[in-house]
Amino acid sequence: MTEGIFYVCATPIGNLGDVSERLVATLKSVHHILCEDTRITRTLLQRYDITTPTVSCNQFQETQKVDWILNELIHGHSLALVSDAGTPGICDPGYRVVSAVRAAGYPIQVIPGPSALASMLSISGLSSDRFVFCGFVPKRASDWESDCKMAQANGLAVVFFETPHRIRTTLEWLNGFDSTAVITIGKELTKIFEKVFSGNSEQLLSIAELENPRGEWCGVVQFSPVEVAAIAPIVLALKKIGLSNRHVVDVSIKILHINKNEVYRECLRLDQQGIPSD
Repeated sequence: MTEGIFYVCATPIGNLGDVSERLVATLKSVHHILCEDTRITRTLLQRYDITTPTVSCNQFQETQKVDWILNELIHGHSLALVSDAGTPGICDPGYRVVSAVRAAGYPIQVIPGPSALASMLSISGLSSDRFVFCGFVPKRASDWESDCKMAQANGLAVVFFETPHRIRTTLEWLNGFDSTAVITIGKELTKIFEKVFSGNSEQLLSIAELENPRGEWCGVVQFSPVEVAAIAPIVLALKKIGLSNRHVVDVSIKILHINKNEVYRECLRLDQQGIPSD
């Protein structure tokens, strides 16, 4: 008997018109559709006359569903995994199930589609050749600060998701971290009431939509470059306590998140001035 195929399917992030023919054909062809929330998925299925049975598979059920999923696949039944919006496994349930299916050796195929992450980057107007994706901003600022420092030191944009009741708090934190950073935030992407705003944190905090925000937000931040002059006293202090150039670089990039090349250049400059390393 031919083994079933496990499809990981991206669904619209808002506009139900953003569906490919391949997605519709796949959802119609499989034996079951695994859903983050069957009620939300049902709206999409009704739009495209898809009558495939659905099975709930949210973040609390993933591990419990693994045996059933593998049993379906071994009997030749193909399955499709969807989240409420976007791609399963990216800030949504799914990676545990996908990991188990892959470990068991069954074929996995992706049906790509809309992405809030890619959509926001494409319309932000900020450099996106290299970026850091942080998912939903951690509640503890210290858990996010290290990512932001690393991104700033390396000139990387930071992409994040945020809930409506925390978006103002996050912007206020960004204002304290780097008030000149360029930020683009958006909500209701692809929907009728899509909103996208750009500016520094102070400008964004003044927009009316943040007085009573609704809907999840996606943001892109480009921090101001780290001033090379700020590196000098840090490198000097580390060298004075006896650290070698190699250790100065290691400490700087791992703890302080300062650019490696700039640190090494500063080490060489101090060496030339007669401040040696061990």
